[in-house]
Amino acid sequence: MKKLDKLISYITKEFATKPKTEVVVGKNLNDLETLRLAAYDRVSHVIQEEHEDLNSRIQASINIIKTPYSIFEKTFETVFFEEENLGGKPKQIHQLELPFHSSSQKMSVLGHAETFLKAHKISTTLRDRVVLVCDELFTNALFNAPLERSGKTIGRSQQVHLNDEFANILKLGIFGDKLAVVCQDKFGSLNTKKYIKHLISKHDTNGENLINMSDDGGAGIGSLLMYGYCQSMYLGVKEDQETLFCFVFSTDRKKNCTTNQPKSIHLATP
Repeated sequence: MKKLDKLISYITKEFATKPKTEVVVGKNLNDLETLRLAAYDRVSHVIQEEHEDLNSRIQASINIIKTPYSIFEKTFETVFFEEENLGGKPKQIHQLELPFHSSSQKMSVLGHAETFLKAHKISTTLRDRVVLVCDELFTNALFNAPLERSGKTIGRSQQVHLNDEFANILKLGIFGDKLAVVCQDKFGSLNTKKYIKHLISKHDTNGENLINMSDDGGAGIGSLLMYGYCQSMYLGVKEDQETLFCFVFSTDRKKNCTTNQPKSIHLATP
């Protein structure tokens, strides 16, 4: 495939050279190898040749590099590659927005999310996974984001209530055979490279199994679950203003029945 510009490099599974481009396209990379590439300072986007929509993913990555904040305002349009897929013609994205600011809203938020998924006939397997992702994102936004920079933590059994100006929002979107879960908080405290390295540290050392389900699995299992289930992970940060997490899934039953699907990672950080 012809390189689109100097931002992109193509590598094989046996990569040994530190990538020097912002967009890296790999082949047959497992989950751990994808994370390791994304951990390099220069790299912002890791894509795989196996993706059927490879060209759209490359173009979307370049668009994010050029205008990184656009993903905050047009998240679904960005992650669904709407313009590339439709030739610029408008088409409805089915979506649900759930603002929240208190831990007491958890069951209500998750209930609305599940009802939305059922209404759009999402399979039970994928629905259960997406609700778990919503649960984790809800918890992270309330318990982790406010104190991320200080290194302190809030006990998960505590009640948390944020002022209205710090209200978070959880969004679900469905477009064609893709489903996206988005969570935005008003703290902008995430260090994306640190988060990627955290996922690497929790990964099985052989790189084959993402999830360690043993009793001593330790902290971070929720983050691993989100990454393990998705096709694409997007992380965006406006420092001290806003953080965005987005996980994209395939609604195709054959594709979402396994966690061993090629991943792409996209970091929107100016």
